[in-house]
Amino acid sequence: MDRTPIIPARDLRRVAVDLTAVLPGGENGGAKVVALELVRLLAQTLPGCEFILLTLARNHDELAALNAPNVKRLQVDVPGPTQSRLRNSTLHLRSIARRVVPPLLLERLAGEYQKYKKVIPNNLLQRLEAEVLFCPFTASDYYEPAVPLVSIVHDLQHRYYPQFFDTAEVHARERAFQKACRCSRYIVCGSRYVCETILAKGEVTAERVKIIPILLHRRFSRPSPAEMEQALRSIGLASDEFLLYPANFWPHKNHEALLCAFRQYLEANRDSKLKLVLTGAPGSRRDLILTICHSNQLLSNRVVVPGYLAEQQFSALLHGCRAIVFPSLFEGFGMPLLEGMAAGKPLLVSRATSLPELAGEAALYFDPSQPAEIAGAMAHLEQDADLRRRLAAKAADRLRAFRGPEEMAARYIEVFRAAMK
Repeated sequence: MDRTPIIPARDLRRVAVDLTAVLPGGENGGAKVVALELVRLLAQTLPGCEFILLTLARNHDELAALNAPNVKRLQVDVPGPTQSRLRNSTLHLRSIARRVVPPLLLERLAGEYQKYKKVIPNNLLQRLEAEVLFCPFTASDYYEPAVPLVSIVHDLQHRYYPQFFDTAEVHARERAFQKACRCSRYIVCGSRYVCETILAKGEVTAERVKIIPILLHRRFSRPSPAEMEQALRSIGLASDEFLLYPANFWPHKNHEALLCAFRQYLEANRDSKLKLVLTGAPGSRRDLILTICHSNQLLSNRVVVPGYLAEQQFSALLHGCRAIVFPSLFEGFGMPLLEGMAAGKPLLVSRATSLPELAGEAALYFDPSQPAEIAGAMAHLEQDADLRRRLAAKAADRLRAFRGPEEMAARYIEVFRAAMK
């Protein structure tokens, strides 16, 4: 990472950052990476500004890795004796309600409770003397009208694919989005595609929506040849003999269509040594994908599912793969595409949502709903070395349209300063 330029902090002294939504490991996907890297970048860029991270008991210790002279954590769910008794009573009533109240009604009641809570604020931010509240996970329960709120909206997937979520989560996501539209001084998104969907689906003016691309693509350093060989060998891989799909096993990531396509590719190319690597956090969806692989003889020996990896291991996969394949049905940005381009890799990419906007001419595109088209793209790339070289060269050209993390941090700081006015 390039040295971040220091921006004077004379007009920005204290920012509260709501990280209460952070989950363990990779369960938040790219949103967690963005939030944590942004905290580090902002703290380095503004050493004279204090960043107070709002945490919960479940993530407070994990977020200690962000500690710095101007970064402090504040656990906001530490109850006193009275609050503890009230919390225990609330949990007891909630457990009873879950057994007798229909889920949709329970979700609506929770929404009304949140509205009631908002009427009686605890003035946490004012007591902290925060000048801005920054919420990287769409909306904050700690919003106070006297403190300007800046929110990130990563996407509105629940509006387009509600079937990928349970009813309660659809309502929770929609409530968070509407609150962000209602309360945020500015909403930040990573792509023009998301900006357009926010303006189409939310009651917010164009002046309040800012596009700041996620410029974290150079965070993985290239491992030495020996380090790469060792890391790949440990999971049964050889350099340049596998496609990499770096994604959690969420429904919109479209793993089933990818496996169907890879099976078709292998059936038509019996001499191919190509493997497919699927990284991502563990869970029931990952177990389902493993079951699909184990039930098919062709896939069982050719699909590698190493789990959620540490950065060094992931970097070996990123720099050692033949290409990045990305069949997602819905993306607000698509960080792995930039990471793949930064590693000099050709891209096989879904022609959906924000992905063509991001990859430009540096990708071979396919319809993510058509496994035969995905298989054809795999075969085309595998059989045409000139195509691989051309795509890698175009990736290098495409990256010039994106600057580095220092640009990303500077643009967020501009938004924070504008919010204070």
